[in-house]
Amino acid sequence: MLFNHAPLMSSVEVGRVKIVDANEQVLEFATGGGTVEVLDNHILLLAESLESKEEIDVERAKDSLRRAKDRLSIANKKDVDSTRAEASLQRAINRLKLCGHYN
Repeated sequence: MLFNHAPLMSSVEVGRVKIVDANEQVLEFATGGGTVEVLDNHILLLAESLESKEEIDVERAKDSLRRAKDRLSIANKKDVDSTRAEASLQRAINRLKLCGHYN
């Protein structure tokens, strides 16, 4: 974060959160979206979900990716919530990208 950054509040999409702590250790997380506030040199992130890179089960994420793709492929033929399936697909892709298992 830049020192004395202008205050802001914004939504956060599915993506990656990278934190560099005081000891220069890099921590990476997959987030399912939320909101972020920057105020008085502090950041407040309210995430719908947050998983550290180490917590992600790659096989489970691959299974989730396959299920979401399957649902989307039949979305027009059956009673499938395509919005929900697309969100699931994006979360699975995000997890796999963070772990280096998605191109």
